[in-house]
Amino acid sequence: MLLAALSFQAQQHIAIEKSQIVKVRDGKRFYIHTVQSGETVYSISKVYDVTVDEIYFENTESKQSISIDQQLWIPVISKETELNKELKFADFEFFYHIAESGENYKILSKAYNIPEEYIRKANRDITAPFREGEYLKIPAESAFNKLDGVSDLRIDVEPEADIPIETVSFDPKIPVVPDFRHIVKPGETTASIAQEYEVDVKQLKAVNIGLGNTVQTGDRLRIPQQKIKEEKPEYIQYRVKNKETLYSISRQYGLTVKDLFIANEGLTENISEGQIIRIPKKAVDDEYLVFTVPSRTRLNKVAKLYGIPAYEIRDANPGIENRLSAGEKVNIPKGDKAILTKPEPEKELDIHVDGEEVVIEEAGEETDMDCRKIFKADTKRIFKVALMIPFYLEEIKDLDTAQFMLNDQDNFNPFRFIKFYEGALIAIDSLEKQGMHVELYVYDVDQSITKTAKVLKDRNLREMDLIIGPFFSRNFDQVALFAGNFGITIVNPFSYRDEIIQTYKTVFKVNPGEKYQVEILQKLLPAYYEDANIFLITQTAYKDADKVIELQNMISETIPDKVLIENSELFELGVGVAKRDENYNSNSPIPIFKFEGREINPDMLSMRMDGKTIFDNTVTKINYAVDSLYPFYKKASPLRENLVIVYSDNKAFVMDVMNRLNEQRDTFDIQLIGMPSWDRFDEIDQYQASNLNLTYFTSSHVDYKQERIQDVIYKFRAQYKTEPGLTGFTGFDVTYYFLSSLFYIDKRFERCISDFSMDMTQNIYQFADCGKDHNYENKGWNILRYNNLKLTKLRLPK
Repeated sequence: MLLAALSFQAQQHIAIEKSQIVKVRDGKRFYIHTVQSGETVYSISKVYDVTVDEIYFENTESKQSISIDQQLWIPVISKETELNKELKFADFEFFYHIAESGENYKILSKAYNIPEEYIRKANRDITAPFREGEYLKIPAESAFNKLDGVSDLRIDVEPEADIPIETVSFDPKIPVVPDFRHIVKPGETTASIAQEYEVDVKQLKAVNIGLGNTVQTGDRLRIPQQKIKEEKPEYIQYRVKNKETLYSISRQYGLTVKDLFIANEGLTENISEGQIIRIPKKAVDDEYLVFTVPSRTRLNKVAKLYGIPAYEIRDANPGIENRLSAGEKVNIPKGDKAILTKPEPEKELDIHVDGEEVVIEEAGEETDMDCRKIFKADTKRIFKVALMIPFYLEEIKDLDTAQFMLNDQDNFNPFRFIKFYEGALIAIDSLEKQGMHVELYVYDVDQSITKTAKVLKDRNLREMDLIIGPFFSRNFDQVALFAGNFGITIVNPFSYRDEIIQTYKTVFKVNPGEKYQVEILQKLLPAYYEDANIFLITQTAYKDADKVIELQNMISETIPDKVLIENSELFELGVGVAKRDENYNSNSPIPIFKFEGREINPDMLSMRMDGKTIFDNTVTKINYAVDSLYPFYKKASPLRENLVIVYSDNKAFVMDVMNRLNEQRDTFDIQLIGMPSWDRFDEIDQYQASNLNLTYFTSSHVDYKQERIQDVIYKFRAQYKTEPGLTGFTGFDVTYYFLSSLFYIDKRFERCISDFSMDMTQNIYQFADCGKDHNYENKGWNILRYNNLKLTKLRLPK
């Protein structure tokens, strides 16, 4: 049906003259338009830039038909303009509901599970019953505090219908399972649902406004959260032996040090021989403890900390290096006193995309204990997915085919995101071949708030397992509030705004956050820039000051405090510096010279030519607006790599720094890293970038040599006779990843999604819990480097 709507048909356009007659009704200004022969409501709406629904709302008699010489009241200010203004100046969060005939506040309260008083307070000027097509604000839970101070002075025109009988009063004090809704299935009753979740029927009614003894299929119900009876743990009295640490003791019993702190009030790491500590009898489910390295250290120090030989750690961590980086995770074998719950060991799964399948190897019995090991496809369930894509279908309705063929078709709005849709369909087709059942709902949602509100009227939307889109910010905000109200996961494929994971609920932000670049850089430095002389350049001292300080601190903690330089190399450098003087005499002593800002005496070097000199290794921070590149000239090293990290999103500033650094490349070995958003710069000088081996982060990079990329391209060409482009790849990636996660981890979706990482066509999808309202953000970045006028992707050591 959608593709049929995209077919081109020539339109006959009738010129319609815009009325100059303006009248006022109920305080609102209207054009008075007199209908002429051949005009339709749709053609009239286009002239006045309003929707057909607005004309019907103000002229109810026109719904059946319009006649010649009929006068239509058409708003001077469109509903779209009104809504955008209302959203811009609103002081609380809400989404719009378009009323149906006969609806009232109690009906809306039950439909959205929001206390009636707050919906009334959000719509003080609207009386019930509502007119068909009337726009009402549905406040989000975050708005309740602000609305508490609003009085409700409105009196309804007529009494409203009673809520179904056998209800109980809404009680906001009863805790509910966070961001979860039970979707009512055919044949269920209030009593059967209460029994399923082992909750009291009255409590179930008290957390679901207007809930009676009967329910309707598709209703989404809050579930009261049961109090879990805490069992008193059993303990072992343990006497500390000589040279034992909390880490070595905890390892014996398969516990973490935190477990010991919880079991022993006032306990510190400073324990002594003979001290009695309590060891909780606690069953564990894995053979290893996971130790996160707090700062750069050596493997044997970790082994000593846990009181085991280093080779045991090497056996548990194939490929581990002797030097460990901050943040690196190390498996520590548990001791023989650990109480293991698993009857037999399970093998780690390898999850990857092979052609059109998610390959999951060595799956064992299902357990809820370890998300990384068990992913089992649900081939019985039907997953409901909504795609909200801007198709601009009304522009196709107005299309003049002859004129269209003469214009640049790439700028035609309905073509802008069609490849995203095609990529999504290819992804769904691939998953259906694996046994997944998808019920797909496609909505045309662009920048129009009125169109978005109309989409939210669809009752099917409340039953979705997943919503992808919308793509534009204000429309996404509206749908995100709606999705959060019903506990539906919503995905934003394109936005970089942190606001969407700070303001709304159940949001997945696909574009990675800038903060994760710092984590990646922490691994990048020892892997590719070991012992480099590091400079951090910013445009000013105040812009992004907190982020720059965090970055500087991380670098200082990651790099070694000292570096060693061969005395012979320093001596040769001194000779070279001396020879630049025209008056240099080879028989004269070599004069003192400066190296990285420090004075060096060649006579001292000559006494120990086979030795090394220790230098402090610090980060040199440069405020370009004040110091220009003078600190770089002063401290740049001719004997080691000079890594310059430029933190700025100002292209003019970046180009200036690159120009000046390029002038120094014959003197110094200069490597450049650009942060945070250099991937958005266009027309970077590739010669300069290659000279400096520019390395930067990007959320989108397609390696066309990879087999899975070629597979997606082949399917685009076969099915749609076109190339996917970045939009098509994004449509495939987003749809494939999130539907795969539903398919394989369904009921444990949120709990296990952080362990469900996948290499997609443009980037790795690896989502991190934002720690609030069940929001997640991708932390995967590609690292690209210019080398010999080519871009290559850097890979971090595992």
